[in-house]
Amino acid sequence: MMSIGIHPVPPHASRRRCRHGRTTSSVSSATSGGEDLIEYGLLAAFVAAVATAVIIADPLGIKGSLKNAFNRAKTALDAS
Repeated sequence: MMSIGIHPVPPHASRRRCRHGRTTSSVSSATSGGEDLIEYGLLAAFVAAVATAVIIADPLGIKGSLKNAFNRAKTALDAS
């Protein structure tokens, strides 16, 4: 296969070896940390949106179970 000169890491980036012997780049490691954080934030927002939609739509009776659990806890606290 013929190389067309596209590099995954810019040629000006400093390359160094980490303690596991892999080569790292200061440019790629600086940008990937922020991208990972954004991806985790989007994933957490998606999970929260799905959980909220499931509780509101209540196809499995989750809302009733949550209300019953809350009422039992409230009754137990009021009795003590």
